[in-house]
Amino acid sequence: MKKTTLVCRGSCRAFTLVELLAVLAIVAILSAILIPTLGRVRSQATAAQCANGMRQIGVSMHLYVNDNGGRLPGPLWSEQGVVYRSSGGVIVQEGHLIAFLAPYFDEPHQEDGWGNARNIDAFLCPAWLESKGFSEGERVDKGIPYQAETLYFGHKRSDVDLQTEPKLMVMVPEPARIAAFFETDAEDGTYYGNTGNSRLAETPVHGSFRHYLFFDGSVRAVSLEDQAEQQEYQSSWVN
Repeated sequence: MKKTTLVCRGSCRAFTLVELLAVLAIVAILSAILIPTLGRVRSQATAAQCANGMRQIGVSMHLYVNDNGGRLPGPLWSEQGVVYRSSGGVIVQEGHLIAFLAPYFDEPHQEDGWGNARNIDAFLCPAWLESKGFSEGERVDKGIPYQAETLYFGHKRSDVDLQTEPKLMVMVPEPARIAAFFETDAEDGTYYGNTGNSRLAETPVHGSFRHYLFFDGSVRAVSLEDQAEQQEYQSSWVN
């Protein structure tokens, strides 16, 4: 076999150490600029996906109201999970909004029992899943990403005598300002569930805000600084 020898004609030289260091410095600078930007873009995309899921929940809530004489679904627990199950071929409405709204998401019929319980994507915020260590497509049996405003949905109680029933939608005084359903976590001072914090995200999953779904179906990102004002406004209607 004939060997081929490369011959450098004219001036040939390798990169100097200074030139290599300059290239590495440029790469480092570009990485420092681009990586945080990409991280922000990813966070914004995730937040948008979570907000879109809540909008779907809002649409389904209004469809339920239209089909039930103007009455809201409920009664609900204040802490809200992300799984529902069937018994005897019928969805069991155990105080979680997901069970009342499942038919409006065209969910297929499921077999009875917790072993066949299901999630609905609209209720699974990717940021919350990541915070709890769940992978995409993994079934989530336990978790409390949300709270419900039980003043209007009705308050589910272990003692039926203390339970309150859901109200008519028209009884919500300012649907565009009163939240129906909102994100929660262990740092949320409004959390008053009784399941314990182990099912909550440890910190706000979006960092500086939590998503709120209002009774008119709108969704807004409420900053941590403004949340106390929002909750104070909601509490002003209790009496």
